[in-house]
Amino acid sequence: MTPREIWRSSAVRMAAMFATLSALAVTFVFIAVYFEIRSELYERLRVRTQSLHDTFLTVARSTGAEGLERVITDRAKAPGIDGGIYLLVRDDGHFLAGNIDPYPTFSGWSFIEPSELGAEERFEFDERFLSRWSRLPDGEMLLVGLSDDSVEEAREALVGGIVFGVVATILITAALAAWLAVKSQRRIRSIGATLEDYAQGQLDTRVALAGAEDDLDQVAARINTTLDRMEELVESLRQVSADIAHELKTPIGRLRQRLDVALAEANSVSEFRAANAQAIELIDQIVGTFEALLRIAQIESGTRRARFSRVSLNAVLSNIVEIYGPVAADAGQEILDQLTDAPCELAGDQELLTQMFANLLENAIHHCPSGSSIVVRLERNGDVAEASICDDGPGIPDHERDKVVRRLYRLEKSRSTPGTGLGLSLVQAVADLHGAPLVLGDNEPGLMASLRFRLSP
Repeated sequence: MTPREIWRSSAVRMAAMFATLSALAVTFVFIAVYFEIRSELYERLRVRTQSLHDTFLTVARSTGAEGLERVITDRAKAPGIDGGIYLLVRDDGHFLAGNIDPYPTFSGWSFIEPSELGAEERFEFDERFLSRWSRLPDGEMLLVGLSDDSVEEAREALVGGIVFGVVATILITAALAAWLAVKSQRRIRSIGATLEDYAQGQLDTRVALAGAEDDLDQVAARINTTLDRMEELVESLRQVSADIAHELKTPIGRLRQRLDVALAEANSVSEFRAANAQAIELIDQIVGTFEALLRIAQIESGTRRARFSRVSLNAVLSNIVEIYGPVAADAGQEILDQLTDAPCELAGDQELLTQMFANLLENAIHHCPSGSSIVVRLERNGDVAEASICDDGPGIPDHERDKVVRRLYRLEKSRSTPGTGLGLSLVQAVADLHGAPLVLGDNEPGLMASLRFRLSP
């Protein structure tokens, strides 16, 4: 990869951003720590200076100015004993004792430079003295100050440590970020290569999971789920294409045959009209098949979700039972109503739900013999409602239940009866649109078609 391509990588950019933010955060923390420690060191120097100052005041109170003068003179003869400066003067500024020349008085605390003391040969020019004046009981003025040399040494060591820590942190963070970026980029390229292979027709290829269960693994898992679904749709499209060709071959062949016969043998207008009527009937069957296929495709596309509204399953099933009750009675069958009184409302398309349950009930009426009982049941358990239509007819063999929901698929015993083989396909499409799993089970005897709906709050 070229440097431009590397920088355009989102993983590299995120790594660079991570390294930069980490460096800024560490630098900010170290700076805050530096100023905190520096402030603490100078506070300790001030405490030490105040303690020495208080000691001299105690000596002055107990022995007078003469005794303090002797103490300061002794300390002045031993330079370097504590790295401090001492000065005792009269109120008029006359020198009494100390290790520096007379210095102007000031209030509070102040730093004094060695160049201001007239004693440069005894002090380092890079040190300062934290000092303060005070007045003795007899009127004399006392100046005490301690060098900040130890504080500065500690500060310089601290600065060196902080600089080293910041640089080391930046380097380690940058290296770690680069490693993570390369690792992420490798996985992203693997995902891209898998999608490229899929686009080239390798429908069985999938993204390899790293097993880390991180966000990239989650994305890869979702991509694999999408590829699985797309493979199913492609296979379904192939199967539908084959089924359409197979199912429409016969009616189109019959249509051609009847038209040929009409052209060859019809000798009157009435014979032509009869042939045309038969041809129109076959054309209507073909058009009906295509309309059903288009309707299923529209439902599967999900566009009908925009029409969702609050629907009562109780009302839908109650209306279905009321409408198909007389139809079942004409066939010598009985529809039993076992609907719960608990409200079962959900977000859905009432027209499609009605058509779905109507298809299931029509199938039961059509395939069950006279004297059969068909039960329409609705039960509620918490926020889940289960709707089922059960009959005591011939049912569907176990090995055929997954196939009957495919488009144009018909059981062997049903091939000679009218129908398109799209009723249960539409049921499956509507169920998927509403997120309701369709289960075709054994009613012992007969078929039980059940759906589980997630109810709206």
